Amino acid sequence: MSRRRRPDPVTIAFTLDEATPADDARHDDAAEGGTPDARADADAASTGSASTDPAGPAAGPAPAAARSARRRRRAAVGAVLAAVLTLGGMAAVDAASSRSSTETQRRSTGGVDALATAPVEVWSAPGPQAGALATLPGLLVVVRDDEAVAHDLDTGTVRWAVPLPPTSRCGGELELALTAPVPDETLVCVTDDVPSPLASRTLLTTTTGEAVDTTAASPAPQVTVLDADGTATTRTLDAARGWSAPGPDGTVARFRRVGDTPAAPVPTDPTTGLPTDVSAGRAAVVTLEDARTGTVRWEHELPFVAGEGDCRPYSPTEDTTYADLDSGTVSRSAGLVAVRGCGVDARFTPEGTRVDDPEAPADAVRRLPDDALLRVDARESAAADGTGAAAVLEPDGALRWEPPGEVLVPIATDGTARDLVLTRQVTDLVAHDAAGRTRWETGEVNSPEIAYVVADGVAVVLQGMRSVLVGVDVETGRTLWTRTIDELVDDGAGPTVAPGMLHVGQAFTDGARALLAVSAWEDDEHSTTRLVALDLRDGAVAWSTDTATSTRYAAVQGSLLQLRLGDDPTVTRLG
Repeated sequence: MSRRRRPDPVTIAFTLDEATPADDARHDDAAEGGTPDARADADAASTGSASTDPAGPAAGPAPAAARSARRRRRAAVGAVLAAVLTLGGMAAVDAASSRSSTETQRRSTGGVDALATAPVEVWSAPGPQAGALATLPGLLVVVRDDEAVAHDLDTGTVRWAVPLPPTSRCGGELELALTAPVPDETLVCVTDDVPSPLASRTLLTTTTGEAVDTTAASPAPQVTVLDADGTATTRTLDAARGWSAPGPDGTVARFRRVGDTPAAPVPTDPTTGLPTDVSAGRAAVVTLEDARTGTVRWEHELPFVAGEGDCRPYSPTEDTTYADLDSGTVSRSAGLVAVRGCGVDARFTPEGTRVDDPEAPADAVRRLPDDALLRVDARESAAADGTGAAAVLEPDGALRWEPPGEVLVPIATDGTARDLVLTRQVTDLVAHDAAGRTRWETGEVNSPEIAYVVADGVAVVLQGMRSVLVGVDVETGRTLWTRTIDELVDDGAGPTVAPGMLHVGQAFTDGARALLAVSAWEDDEHSTTRLVALDLRDGAVAWSTDTATSTRYAAVQGSLLQLRLGDDPTVTRLG
């Protein structure tokens, strides 16, 4: 795969010489070694006639010469037009290719528009008071004071503001990955209806042993569907379907427990923090319904499996801790419906196919750049042939192949190497195509740990030994450049930190540079985050900028956003 290089713009001007027919005739005669008079005499002799015009041929061009001149002019004009059309077509193709490349980059994880120099503030607005940022095509949606405010991503202009039911939260993935997926055409917001352990209908009081039912006092859960033009539709959810969360593709995901309620609270082991008895654990039902109509798209029941998920602890008093056997969450993750709770852990496609392994309680599912799924079981070791610990699945959940070693999923890509799969096998870096065929293997990258960026034919990989960044040619595996993480901050302008106190927490790319957010801990109270841009061709630092560690970044439809956290959060578009 060759590296993309945009050609320099070229302007070509054409000027036509407006020659007269007589000039054309004389030019042709001279080129053929004769004069107009000589040619006229020869013509007269050959035809048995002579010109009766005393002025001779020079006084008026011969008809044949005029026709020849006109043909030559038409040919010249045609050639010029053909050249112009060819160049225009090439320019149109290049422009279309550039637009396609930009759009692909914007739709890729961590992809942002070109940032050749250190970015500056384009616009700034108050950030969300709770929950996450949300997106619609061309818009960033912030929820504050029970109101959804949509900002134009390019200008920051408020397009619309819509009131929401109290405690509404919108979207689902941006707060976890801090890079927005391709936005849905609608934004789903639901009210917070997840009960706390102390208010759950299924938990027992520690004093009376009686079930506590607080649902009568709780407001009915609601869902609001927002369109890109600000049109809002709100309806009441059926509480019998359980707790709710925004799902993919204009849906609401629901979670509820089924079966007999626990007879008594279950204490946790003070040493391990785990429940002492999970025999009363109940099955869970996950439902995906259309957010606008409430129509059920699919529903699955998950049996309670000891050791799966997480049994959330709660403490009614300082001296006692119990396990909430009914705890659970449902969320949108990597375009999937993710269910996790005490005794349950599962991942479903929007169509309802389960893509995790029910026999592997600790497996996780991630999305690969080509939209395939990577399933990894953290508790299992690979077989003798290197397979078994991970599986690459088709988007619908069907098995594609089992990669040997640990798969390094890039944090940011420009979308140009969608079929590349990098793995670590023992201490080597190995590249595969989408079907699992090996492309190359190199030992030059010693113990690769993380693939930060794959863009413009280069993979930026963290080498575990000595925390070195390595730029690798994705076609050959050849090392292009190396840099230590210490170099990114130890330039006299940044903080002086001890080795091992640096961490690359985020990564983005504009297709020509790798943008790395490097956090440096000077001491317990002082820390700094530096956003560093490395040229993908040679690893040179193109620019850098420092911020407080409470700052995070997000890639949203090609825009690089800066999120300042705290009591008065703000969101800033950089460019």
